[in-house]
Amino acid sequence: MVQLPEINDLSSHACRRMSSLILETSTLPTCGNARDMIQLSKKMIQVAFLSDSKQADDESIRISAEDAIRCVENMWQDQQGRSAANPRRQVEAHERHPIATRMAQKVAEAEKALARDIAAGDHAAAPFDKRDPGVSDSEWNHLEACKRAERDRERKEQEAAEELKKEIEKQTEIARREKALAEELGRAAAKDEAERQELKRLREAARLKELAAEHEKRRLEEKRRLEEERRKKREKEERVQKALRDMGQCVAGYRWIKAESGYRCAGGSHSVSNAQLQHV
Repeated sequence: MVQLPEINDLSSHACRRMSSLILETSTLPTCGNARDMIQLSKKMIQVAFLSDSKQADDESIRISAEDAIRCVENMWQDQQGRSAANPRRQVEAHERHPIATRMAQKVAEAEKALARDIAAGDHAAAPFDKRDPGVSDSEWNHLEACKRAERDRERKEQEAAEELKKEIEKQTEIARREKALAEELGRAAAKDEAERQELKRLREAARLKELAAEHEKRRLEEKRRLEEERRKKREKEERVQKALRDMGQCVAGYRWIKAESGYRCAGGSHSVSNAQLQHV
């Protein structure tokens, strides 16, 4: 959470300065858009996070009084510039932010009350104030009206500070939730990426397994083909040997020896070609 301790101290310079600026800003014709106070609180939260002034005893983030006042002054100066550029612009009541609307109404009420007191010549004095000798009734009544207006202004500044504090807390909570959501989305994205990588790995493993199975299939087919060729050669050799046995030994009595083009007897004088054996 972003903290501004000075906002709880109504007598502090920071609280009075910010309240006064917010009240002055609320009376400008260009002020009142609902985004004004929200943007102010968001700006304070942003400044607090950038300053990285985390307290050692908790997880809260603190914005300094100087930074907070500077944020309000920037808003006030920006509204003054807009008012100067658009002197005729009137803001509808429903367009105003509730904070700015209430502050503007209270300022107007205080000014009217001051005028009524001066006109009525109210003689009531505060119990702790003593009238000095020589002060006329008119001067005293005007002074008392000014005192009441000052008390009203202080009360309105206090209310404005409370409203600003609530808005800061609200926007801090929004920022915290948005951060938590972003972290959750980040974790979900990381999980999705891990799942995509796992699926990619499984697909690659399946592809390699399929390639290995195809390779093994071709190897077995080649093995069967070679075995079939050897079987056919053995069968052919057996037929030849049978034919040779049927023919008996050569006329000279020698056994048959396999040669390139057929068979030749061990003595070398007689031969039988492969073509001849095919017709045996």
